[in-house]
Amino acid sequence: MGRRDLLGWLLVIAVGLAFADASVVVLALPPMYGEFGTSIVGASWVLTAYALVVALAAVALATLHRRLRPAAVTVTGLALFACASIGCGVAPSLATLVVARCLQGAGAALLLAGALPVLAALRGARRGRAQWGLAATIGLAVGPAVGGLLTQLFDWRVIFLVQVPVALAAVAVFAEARARRATAPRPGRRPVPVPLVALLFLSAALVGVLFLGVLLVIEVWRFSPLAAAGVVTLLPAGMLLVRPLATRVAPALSVIGGALLLAGGLGLLALVPGPQVAWAGTALALCGCGLGLLAAVLDGAAVGPDGGVRDGSLAVGARHAGLVLGLVLIAPVLAGSLDQATERSTLAGTAAVLDARVPVKDKVRIALAVRDELAAGPRGELPDLERTVAGAEVDDPVAAAEVGRVLADRVTAVLTRSFRPAFGLAAVLGLAVLLPGLVLVARRPGLVLVAPRPASAVAVAALVLTTGAVLAAEVAAGAAGYGRYAELDGCTASVDPYPGQGADAAVQRLALSTVNGAACELGVSRERMLLSLDARTRFSGPPLTRADLERAVRAGLSRAADDSERRGDLPGWAARLARKAAEHAPVDWLADRLGLPR
Repeated sequence: MGRRDLLGWLLVIAVGLAFADASVVVLALPPMYGEFGTSIVGASWVLTAYALVVALAAVALATLHRRLRPAAVTVTGLALFACASIGCGVAPSLATLVVARCLQGAGAALLLAGALPVLAALRGARRGRAQWGLAATIGLAVGPAVGGLLTQLFDWRVIFLVQVPVALAAVAVFAEARARRATAPRPGRRPVPVPLVALLFLSAALVGVLFLGVLLVIEVWRFSPLAAAGVVTLLPAGMLLVRPLATRVAPALSVIGGALLLAGGLGLLALVPGPQVAWAGTALALCGCGLGLLAAVLDGAAVGPDGGVRDGSLAVGARHAGLVLGLVLIAPVLAGSLDQATERSTLAGTAAVLDARVPVKDKVRIALAVRDELAAGPRGELPDLERTVAGAEVDDPVAAAEVGRVLADRVTAVLTRSFRPAFGLAAVLGLAVLLPGLVLVARRPGLVLVAPRPASAVAVAALVLTTGAVLAAEVAAGAAGYGRYAELDGCTASVDPYPGQGADAAVQRLALSTVNGAACELGVSRERMLLSLDARTRFSGPPLTRADLERAVRAGLSRAADDSERRGDLPGWAARLARKAAEHAPVDWLADRLGLPR
């Protein structure tokens, strides 16, 4: 490798780094919002601010391209990028970090716009454009994996600090005279090219992979950043796998197959039937295949044959504007789903506690502890429920451990399902690439670089069919019902609510029948009935008076007598006596033990 090639690769790496910065912090978002005490939406501004500034600065550079020298633009961008990276790495607060990310985005826009003509001068126009486009696609795809690795091994701040020497080393490129003499071509006035619209939708859809997918794996499935990075690595792996095919199929097939694979992979992420690497990894690999096919057509078409500051700026702006669009559309959908899922997961966890094989006196304590733990954490984050149950001081530690595992599985399923609307929206954005992509192909027949090969076309079709097969496998594995939860109506609950024999099972059936009857009297589910027993806070609905609760307890005891008679546990005369006792016996002692308000 000659000196010029080495210097050129340094600049290509810096280009890839600047593109990677749009996604490199995704796996670091959880520790960020844990350290800064913010929410998922608040932490997403670390991504949004960078992408937004890159997009706006790129538009400004495109309008000023005739007055700019590529070498000066690139060196300025590298210096600003390096300084801002230091600011990100030492930021003491979220506000400071966001400001530093804005400066980093401005530096990245200068670097990315100026590097395109510099690489063209160093490597030749076609080769320089190809390497710039490849660095863009690979950088964006591998960003989360690199960020996860650094976060796991060191700290999220290291993500930014390691970028400083890389950016400064790239300045050495300008020791090469050809790089300093690079000039920006002066094309005539042109309309906004169609490929930029396609890149906009492509980047917006990638938010589903790079943002939603990572949050699901880390926050809900509780993978470590390193393990999550391994899963996310399948995205660039799929892209590299399909790249040899992308140049050997007709551009129309690349666009159609790429959009279907990207949207299909996002659909597979939406329908995962459990927290398993196989499901998520397959979906991410197929998304990567779609990305590789689309990038092969769109990258070269977006920068055009000139490869100047204007073309590079517009391509950079379109990519990052797409990320902003995706975050603006998807983040609120996710936040709304997670707000609803927090309540559903609390109810689902309470149902699991009611059915658990632990003493009756422990069930209220566990249910309220789980409720408080879910309410205290950030929306969408799965706390350590096994530890929560163990801390509830249950007498039987073996039973407590089993309850903790069941609770974690139930809540994980509900939270995983809550990501479906956001993944679905990302899939729609992926399909939206089809229209501008096909318009581009129709207007630019010269996109074909090599003669299409039938075998490559068959391979692309096989990948699309594989997506359908995996979807069918997910449905067969229970995707349709996974995470779905419906509250149990106490009025229609079974007369035999707890299996087993012996005194403990009899007490459990009596207690659950009482809860069912009380919930029916109050017109709520049994889960809400149990959660409403805490006098300090109300789970939902208006506060209940002492008279309401005492009436509900009496109705519940009467229902328990009815269920016992239907099961055959009590003869008719004993059940009648029990109902009479429920109507007239004082229940103040029970209300006081449950902490009901006076």
